[in-house]
Amino acid sequence: MHQVILIGENGYIGKEIKIALSKNFIVNGYNKNNIENLFINNDYSKHSLIHLGQPSNNNYVFNHKDLELVERLNKLNFGFSLYLSSINVLNKEKKNNDDNNLNNSFINDYCKLKLLSENKFNPNKTTILRLGHVYGKIPKKGTILADIFKQINNAELKIHNIESKIYFLWMGDLINLITKILLKQISGKFNVYNETNINVGQILTYLKNKKYLSNQTKIINLKKNNVLYNVNPLIKSTKLIFNWKPKVSIFEYIDNVMTNE
Repeated sequence: MHQVILIGENGYIGKEIKIALSKNFIVNGYNKNNIENLFINNDYSKHSLIHLGQPSNNNYVFNHKDLELVERLNKLNFGFSLYLSSINVLNKEKKNNDDNNLNNSFINDYCKLKLLSENKFNPNKTTILRLGHVYGKIPKKGTILADIFKQINNAELKIHNIESKIYFLWMGDLINLITKILLKQISGKFNVYNETNINVGQILTYLKNKKYLSNQTKIINLKKNNVLYNVNPLIKSTKLIFNWKPKVSIFEYIDNVMTNE
């Protein structure tokens, strides 16, 4: 049976990936408490690596120590690697989309870490997935969906960047794609998300139209800035190469959450 090394097993995405992949693969999970055990050996040529053990928020302040793990992993001999990056590294203000140009003022430290990490992996043996905003049965604390659901019965709903686009991705669709990648092992960089042109304002409108949110609720836009959501990523190659198509839209997810409270 195919063996997988999963770094970041205790994270929001990692927990779900480990449970799902364990049905078809032998999954060896690592976290900050046992990661050093991985470096006892050097030859993992019969293993696939999945790396998602990094900070995952846009308020992150770059620390080179967070890149050191990637550099150490690169010295090990994995048969294949899968690195989960972020679609936020793409930016329409960066017209040439040059991953090596890290001085653009629109790139935050979180994206800098992701871009530097992407460049550390062997491009001939690595799939890099630039993920949209991943959501599962329970949205991750501190995310836009969690903030909305937490305040949905309040007289005021305070939200950041209502006009900004967000590219969402259902956890189950991500797991389905990862399974296909582990079996096909096709290298390259791929954008992954469910739908286009979705912004926070559209989500709030949908909630009101479906009567999940009162029309009397006052919406307060806390912040307006040029965040990295205003991009137009291509997803066609991801669908074609891996024969993958996302099945759950953000609006289907909202219906499920609100009708099962």
